[in-house]
Amino acid sequence: MTTHAPCTAGARCRSCTPGHLMHSIQVTLVRQAPEGWRDAVVRSIDEHNVAVVEYATGEGACTLWHHHDLSVMCPPGTAVMVHERWHVLAVARVVVNVHVHDGVGPVAPTPARYLPAGIVTELATGHGVMGS
Repeated sequence: MTTHAPCTAGARCRSCTPGHLMHSIQVTLVRQAPEGWRDAVVRSIDEHNVAVVEYATGEGACTLWHHHDLSVMCPPGTAVMVHERWHVLAVARVVVNVHVHDGVGPVAPTPARYLPAGIVTELATGHGVMGS
C-alpha cells in the first residue's frame, strides 16, 4: 500500500493531488459524472488515516486516504458516498478529495445520482461544499 506524508506541519496545504485539497476543476468533473457515485459505510480507519469503506451494494470495498483526520469527519459507521473515478468522498454536504488506494472499478450502468449543482470549493478548508 502506498504511504503518504502529511502536509508540512504549521504550513497551509496547497496541493490538489489526490488526498489533499479539492480543486474547482475536480468539482466540475464530479458534477459531470453523476453515474460514478456509490453509497457506502466507513468500516475502519487505521493509524495512517487510511479508511476502509464498504459499498452498500455488497460489491466490495475501497480504501482511501485524506491528509486530514478522517476519524473526525467520518468515524466508523458513518454513511458516505464515494466517486472512485474522480477520487471524491462525500460526507453529508461536504465533499473531499481522497486518494483511492484500491476499489471495485467503474460503476455498473444505473440511473445517474445527481448531487446538488451548487458544489463550491471552500477556500479556507479546501473542501467542496454542496448547496441545499
